[in-house]
Amino acid sequence: MGRRLPRQRPLQPPAKPFYAVAKVNNVMTAAKPEGVGDQYVSYDEPQVIVQFYDGDTGKLAYAEGLSTADAKSERKVAPKVSRWPYKNK
Repeated sequence: MGRRLPRQRPLQPPAKPFYAVAKVNNVMTAAKPEGVGDQYVSYDEPQVIVQFYDGDTGKLAYAEGLSTADAKSERKVAPKVSRWPYKNK
């Protein structure tokens, strides 16, 4: 005789509705060297922030940040070099 499976329960909707928002931080704005306007400069390690909100009240229930640095097995510190697209004087 085989093993008996547990009794199946019908699926029920969650007690409370939630929704999620994912934000990707891949670039930052910086002033142009000429001093007029902005330009985009990429981050060394992009980051994603996932935020879960209560669907009834709209209040933040939970948030988690994930980065490409989290996936690396080596935790080497990036060298301290200028990331700006123009040379410092």
